[in-house]
Amino acid sequence: MADELELAWWQSALEAMISGDEYLAMTAYENLRTIEAEFAEADAAHIATGAQRLTHDLATRWKAALEDHPEEAGQLRGLLKNATPSAESLQQIPASLVQPLVPLWTTSPLGLAEHLPAAPRTHRASTR
Repeated sequence: MADELELAWWQSALEAMISGDEYLAMTAYENLRTIEAEFAEADAAHIATGAQRLTHDLATRWKAALEDHPEEAGQLRGLLKNATPSAESLQQIPASLVQPLVPLWTTSPLGLAEHLPAAPRTHRASTR
């Protein structure tokens, strides 16, 4: 099934390219195969470097946050050195340091609920 979807995607992309370019529409089959192969190779290279680009971007943001907020960075460093932080203790970290880390902290809503302290429930008046 995955191969069929891949083929359908490439066929749609190629048809879209051909319909917008008269030169491609007049190109021979072998030339189109070469163009398709070059595009697929470039696409794969772009996808392969995605994780590296993302890691670099996150590291740059994190470094900037630490440099911009040295006092908070010291508090976080102390928390990480002296204990295994809990979700509750991590909530005490200022947002200026947490925001660059948000893409790294992923979990399901149910999984997150297991680690956060229970919030007091407020009762709402019934409007019936």
